[in-house]
Formats: sequence, structure tokens, C-alpha cells
Amino acid sequence: MLKTAGFRRRLGQAELAQLTKLPTADAAAMYFYSEARSLLLDPDAAGHAARAIAALQRALEKDPQFVAAKTSLSDAFRLRYDETHDPLWLDRADACAQQALEIAATDPSAHVSLARVKQRRGETQEAIRQLRLAVDFQPDDDEAHRALGLLLAQEGAHEEASRELRYAVSLRPDFWNNHFTLGYGRFVAGHYDEAIASYQRVTELQPNYANGFVMLGAAYQRAGLIERATGSYEHAARIGQTAAAYTNLGFVYALNNRDADAVVAYRAAADKEPLTPVIWRNLGDAYSRLNRRRDATASYQTAVRLLEKQLSTNHRDVGAIAMLALCEAKLGHQSVAEHRAAEAFVLQPNDREVLYKRAAVYAIIGKREQALEALRSAIDSGYDRALARDDVDLAPLRSSAKFEALVGTATQRVTTVEDRQ
Repeated sequence: MLKTAGFRRRLGQAELAQLTKLPTADAAAMYFYSEARSLLLDPDAAGHAARAIAALQRALEKDPQFVAAKTSLSDAFRLRYDETHDPLWLDRADACAQQALEIAATDPSAHVSLARVKQRRGETQEAIRQLRLAVDFQPDDDEAHRALGLLLAQEGAHEEASRELRYAVSLRPDFWNNHFTLGYGRFVAGHYDEAIASYQRVTELQPNYANGFVMLGAAYQRAGLIERATGSYEHAARIGQTAAAYTNLGFVYALNNRDADAVVAYRAAADKEPLTPVIWRNLGDAYSRLNRRRDATASYQTAVRLLEKQLSTNHRDVGAIAMLALCEAKLGHQSVAEHRAAEAFVLQPNDREVLYKRAAVYAIIGKREQALEALRSAIDSGYDRALARDDVDLAPLRSSAKFEALVGTATQRVTTVEDRQ
């Protein structure tokens, strides 16, 4: 067997405390579980989810009632779903979490695992309920507070999210993921200086984690610090060559009218994550700016296909519906685009991203007044005026005095897409 010293270096105090409770009496099961946890906690381990699944299955062969192994297997299956978008993995993740709860109904990790599955199925309120149960069962579990804070941030409950995420940091201040998730919460709330501070801490704790530098760059970019953002993305691409790094580099290149370089960056991102719709949308935009219409159409069509597959698992994925509307508009499918934009609006009428994409759809299909009204609603809901002013999707509105009044004289920035977790 492999030595466990490497595991201990990567596991935090909370993880080590879990291990010292001896959740299984089988030494071999414990070893395989420890190996899997080490993989799941290492964000840069190649193929970490698949390797963790193999180790956890061996652990459960040794001890079928090993609850911690079941919840970790649920997490690993969910990660495989995130990688492949194959609903089979999500079904397996759901089954494992449910089995864990049948064995130990008050186990917080089982509730957290089930919540993450429910979230991906679009059952947001049930996911929040499961996370609140996890926090109640074990108030000092930083993972439960972190997961709850992340979901609340995604739902726009920024004040409560901040409390949960800061408490997670206080429980385990040297764990990079607590700072990473707090940074995300501050980022989506528009507090970019605070996000920068959190992501800087991530890069100190996990200096070889490429996405730490990607998100630091995204926060710099939103704060208007383009040179620092570019440096962060370029460093991320050197140390990790991740899709996120290449995608955001593409945005910076586009900002500087380097559209050919943007295509190269987006192609590299697509090679890394061929199942991520937004990358193909971005690639289509870059091709459009180079007047490569056939390539642009093919890229938008790929994005549409992937978004439709995503919606087959979660038909209430409002972000996917709004993105689908935008891609359909870019393909010239006016009626479909309008219907999709209306669908997203009905599901989340106060979501600033939904409102903004609705404005972009109207602008692209030539309905200026509807676009301006939707843009006004988006800005009233907190959408950044500078991002709207610089977005080429709204170029048809730039000759309008109403548009100038809406966007004002905001400091130049460019949007990013890499705010995912």
C-alpha cells in the first residue's frame, strides 16, 4: 500500500478529525477511503473523480455500511456528471446519498451530498433544506456552511451567504476552498475588492491551483484592473492550462481587438472542456467578429445542442434557458429566441443575468425599445452598467440616447464567464 503521509498533508484538520473517529473497523476500507478523499480534495489531480470512484468502490466492497465512503462516492459521481453531463452519473450520485441517509439519517455529509445532487436537478429549495439540516446536525462542519453559503450566493441571498461563508472560513481558516467560495460569494455580490482579497489568499494557500488565479483575474477584471487580470490569466494558463484560464484570456484578447488570438484561446478552452456550452458561444462570437460566418454558426449550433442536453436533466435551469435564447438569436432564429427569453423571464423575473440576456436577445433581433426596457430592468436589478456599455451584443443600441442615459459614463470593464464553482 501507498504511504499515508501524502494524504495527511492534503487533508485538513476537519478531515483528519473525521478519520480519527474510525468510521469503519476495516483497515483496508479505511485506506481506500483515505486515498479517495485525498484525490477529491486535490483540485489539480488528473482524473481525480474517476480514480476516487474506483477507490471508494473498493472501500465499500470491504465495508458496505461505510457511510462516509458512500457520501464521498456520491460526490465523485456528481463530479463525473459535471465533467460529462451524462445524467447516469447524477442518478448514481443520488442513489449513493440516499443509501447513506438510510444508514445514518443525521449524517451531515450525506445531507450535503444529496443537496448538491438536488441543486443540479433544479430542486433548489430542497437543496437548501438539506443543507440547513446538515448545519443543524453539525454546526461546526465547515463543508456544510460552505455549501449552504455557495447556494445562497447563487440564489442572490448575498447577506446570508456572506455570513455562512465567513463562518466556514472561521471554522477552517487554512483551507483554500473556504476562501475560494467566499471569494465567489463576494464576486457575485459585486464586492470585487473583497473577492480579490479572498482569491489572493487562495493563491497563497494553493499556489499551483490554476483556477485560483483565474478567479483572481476575473475579480481584477471586474474591478477594471485589466493588466493584473491578464497577468493572472496568463499565469493560470502556464501552471494549469485550464479551460477557465483560456476562456478568460480570450475575453482579454477580445477587449484589445485581438480576435484571432481570442479564437486560439477559445479553441484551447473547447479542447479542454468540449461539453461546456458557454465556451462554444464565446468561440462563435470571436468567429463572428472575424466575419467567419460558417465557423460562427457551427459554434453556436454546438452551444445550442449542449444547452438542450443540459436542460434534459434540469428543465428549470434558468441560466441555460437564457443562454439558449441568446444563441438562438445569434443563429437568426427570432421566434425561438424570443420564446426562450420569455421562458427564462417567467421563471426568474428579477434575475439580473436573465434580464440582461433578454435585452441582448431583443437587441440582436432588432427590437430596440424592448431591448432598452429589458436593459433598464437589468441595471435596476444590479447589472453593471460598464459591462452593458462594452458588450458587442448591445451594439445596435449604442446610437440611442436612452442607451447612453442607461449606461452613463461607467469605467471601462469587460465581462467574464468564469464565475462557476
